[in-house]
Amino acid sequence: MDNASKIDGFLKEISQKLGTKFSLIDRVCVLVDKDKANRWIIEVPENSDFVVFFAPMFVIPDYKLREGYETVLRRNIYANENRGTWIALNPNSSELTLVFSHVVDMLNCQLFENILTQFVEFSKEVRESVFDEVMKGVSPHDNRRTAVSSDPAPTSGDNDDGDGRPDFSRLA
Repeated sequence: MDNASKIDGFLKEISQKLGTKFSLIDRVCVLVDKDKANRWIIEVPENSDFVVFFAPMFVIPDYKLREGYETVLRRNIYANENRGTWIALNPNSSELTLVFSHVVDMLNCQLFENILTQFVEFSKEVRESVFDEVMKGVSPHDNRRTAVSSDPAPTSGDNDDGDGRPDFSRLA
């Protein structure tokens, strides 16, 4: 069984528990929470031994690029605090993304679900703390402070809220 098939099987098993449908499409699955405020991307790159988890956080405003870059560099050195994750910068959009990868052959469904659940919860914490750190000194009433994030991408499968996006929040 190839890595994409193995991960797709795990997603289907988790789907049954949640009463929804998750699956890989072109080796990618996008999960969105009920409020559509957060999204998580699971990718099984072709010819790779890894499954990669992405949690897009927010786009760094132009006037805060320096602080954003400093935050990323400073935070990425603390592997223990980051729980094995790292923060990446999308070069096309200045969007900060939390990333984690794991060797597929070392996973079973329970471990995959545990990793995914912990990644989802941790990404919410990191998103908030990184945003606060980058935006330090900007008044909460300044309209520039609003986090600009990409719209969640559509996912495959059935869902609970009828708009093409599964309610993934029950897993977390």
